[in-house]
Amino acid sequence: MKQPADTLTIELPLPGAKRKPGRPATGSAMTNAERQKAFRDRQRANGAPRAARTAHEAKFEMDYTRPTWEEMEKVQDALVEMQNKLEAANKTISHLEKENALMIQERANAFKAADQAKADLERVKHATTNNGKLASEVLRLENVLHQVNADNRRLEVDAENLEKKVYEYQALIDDLQAKLNKRNASRKSPKAD
Repeated sequence: MKQPADTLTIELPLPGAKRKPGRPATGSAMTNAERQKAFRDRQRANGAPRAARTAHEAKFEMDYTRPTWEEMEKVQDALVEMQNKLEAANKTISHLEKENALMIQERANAFKAADQAKADLERVKHATTNNGKLASEVLRLENVLHQVNADNRRLEVDAENLEKKVYEYQALIDDLQAKLNKRNASRKSPKAD
């Protein structure tokens, strides 16, 4: 042992002297607040989700993120307008489909008439040789055949154009339906930060 006033003598460890229990102090111990802050920082760095909000924070956020009546009315008006456009497009498509069915029927009838004219022409050609009356009938039937073929070509072009219109209106309906679904989904789900 040394005297308390002696600062130059080194303290020698004596055998049998007991140490304090526990881990030896390093002098750089953290406070509880420092440890908690370090833990939160590590969690954020690892991508952990944010801690739950307090009731006060949630109420404050709801008050400032809730849409106003004016915004709700605008959304409602836009929704009604989109539904009206969708109904009009559906009516147009229905009308075009009916028109297309009629054109298809006309085309089928024209093909039947063309086939009949061809059969009549062949029958007349084989049955007659130099009879003037039958020759004029052959010419008339050939003219009818050409007329029917021209009608068929016109109907094919009309049918193709009508089919393009149906596809365009269907694409428009699909687009309007997607916008309507998106609008409905945004109205039903709350905003997420």
